[in-house]
Amino acid sequence: MGELARAVAASPRNLTRLFHAWVGTSPKLFCRMVRFQYVLRHLASGGKPDWAALAAELGYADQSHLIRDFGHFAQVSPGALR
Repeated sequence: MGELARAVAASPRNLTRLFHAWVGTSPKLFCRMVRFQYVLRHLASGGKPDWAALAAELGYADQSHLIRDFGHFAQVSPGALR
């Protein structure tokens, strides 16, 4: 957000406020949702996922971070959804 704010000569806080007004959520939550959609696409492609490798590929800090986001958005564990 800081880099974008500098590029358009606005404050990060103002950009965050505008993003929330236009999209309906914070930029951080929006990014988490988009990243979770990548997880779902990967699962839809079939095969047994390597959760640690998938977490690293998608920029999660670790596998538990991915699993925590999964539970937050899907309300079930990855194993239950598969």
